[in-house]
Amino acid sequence: MTNMATFQENIPLSSVIAAFTPEYIMAVIDRVLQCRDRASGGVRKGLDAAINKSLEVPGFSHSSKAQPPRLREPMVWQVINGNDRLTGEVLRAWAESQKELQVPVKRHLSNQDIPVDGPNLREGVFNATWPRDEWNDAVETVVARNPAFDRDDVGMMLSYLSGLAVGPEVTSPLLAYCLDQLDELPIDAPDWEEIDVFIRKVTEMAEEMAEKRSAAFARYCRETLQQIQRDFADELQYLELDLAAWEQAADERPASINTALELAEELRDNLTEYQEVRPQAPSRKVEEERRPARKEREVAIFAIAAEWERMLAAADDLSSSEKPGAAVDTPADDSAPTDDEPVGAPAPEQVVAAPPEEYQALVAARERLERERASFKAENGRLQSENDRLAKANTGLEADKQSLHSENSELKAKLSPSRDLEEYWRRFYGASPFEQVRNVNEAVSLAQELFPTQLVFAPNSKSEEKDSPFQKPVEALAALAWLATDYHHLRWTKSGEEPRFDERLKKSCPGWSYKPHQANATKQQFAEWYTTRFAGRRYELGEHLGKGTSADPQKTIRIAFAWDDARGQVIVGYIGQHQKNRHS
Repeated sequence: MTNMATFQENIPLSSVIAAFTPEYIMAVIDRVLQCRDRASGGVRKGLDAAINKSLEVPGFSHSSKAQPPRLREPMVWQVINGNDRLTGEVLRAWAESQKELQVPVKRHLSNQDIPVDGPNLREGVFNATWPRDEWNDAVETVVARNPAFDRDDVGMMLSYLSGLAVGPEVTSPLLAYCLDQLDELPIDAPDWEEIDVFIRKVTEMAEEMAEKRSAAFARYCRETLQQIQRDFADELQYLELDLAAWEQAADERPASINTALELAEELRDNLTEYQEVRPQAPSRKVEEERRPARKEREVAIFAIAAEWERMLAAADDLSSSEKPGAAVDTPADDSAPTDDEPVGAPAPEQVVAAPPEEYQALVAARERLERERASFKAENGRLQSENDRLAKANTGLEADKQSLHSENSELKAKLSPSRDLEEYWRRFYGASPFEQVRNVNEAVSLAQELFPTQLVFAPNSKSEEKDSPFQKPVEALAALAWLATDYHHLRWTKSGEEPRFDERLKKSCPGWSYKPHQANATKQQFAEWYTTRFAGRRYELGEHLGKGTSADPQKTIRIAFAWDDARGQVIVGYIGQHQKNRHS
């Protein structure tokens, strides 16, 4: 094996994500959260302490008490943004949950005279790097001898147990060509005498270009914000948004400049649409059509503003967080829950706390809408001569008032940490998974890719997932994701608490409902609608999720499923319009 002393040492633990796909990193965190209750004492305490130190989950004084679905995305965000302490504890808990895999991996490391030292969790670093080609060879060797194990799991375990970070991979054709030319030089080539000077020059050049690239991105972001202020001065003044403060904040946080630039461009696009619908329409009919679009753009703009504040807070937390150094087996001070505190129980003093900062903009938007409603009512009183027209407008405003509460809840759901996960996805594929969904069939395919261990799709003969005309496939994907996360976790862990599935679903997927069972007579009479088969077994589809109540398949959908306790999986057997019953 290559002498590791010749390679870079003390590599941050969070660098491990560069060697694996986003799906796999999320799968590692999912496994850790599912196995957390079965972890040994030291591992559990270390993981909980790192979660408490790294995350702030609204409603919990100790974030480690929150349910896994609320921890998953914040943990992913912290790992991909360089939280080495949390990454180390996640890797340690994951490795402990894979004891069978440790045996062949340790055997291979021993045969290659590679010490099983593990990473330096105290400092949050790998001890050295492992050249990627040699690491790939090791992975292939272990998998060839142990085909039952997943290749990514083998690669991760090799890196963790050896304490060696996987070396970076050169993808540039130009740089790869240079490396190949150097690799082919004979050992007595005179070029090697100048290699140290060459390395120093390349390092200096890379540092200089990194500064120039960062400055260029910052300048472009600043110019973009300034242009937005010039182009949309009236709209920004009306919405009470100060982009000068945004510009200064972005300059002071260079590590967040890419995200800041993306949000600035998103803001510009929404303001462009808002500028078209903000003026009062020339007629009542056009105004009734314009009002929902205007409200939608305002909400989207406030959502971007809230996301900007959240991004800055996350950048400040990362920059001011304590460097790794505390013993990982002992929770820091009072950051970990005591043994008599039930995991998942929110702290009473925080349950009634004020709304999180990211929703303050939405609260302001609601107040602004209510002020507008009051203004319309006053106008109605002053203009008696136009009583009929204003009475109709007032009816619409009253309807808006009644729906305001439900709309606000829906908007809160849209501002969940899923934005962090979408940002992670964009880094690898250029788009979030939700942006890729155009129909229900694509939603099902993507759910199969994202949750292969939680969901099984075994459609019966009546299922319509391939041809469903349901107009909101993104919502269908969100409902399937809820099945694979919140529902699956509660079924799998059997917490003993009343699950309240319908209440939980409505919070995650506004407008959707959960039904725990169907009438026995209906299931017997229309068995082909309420059963499915998978792996030689017949499943009764007693539970279902649904959206809509009309007979229009573009607005209504049902997802019927069964829970297989032995497999620990959700069996989805029907997706389509209302299932047939004795009244249809």
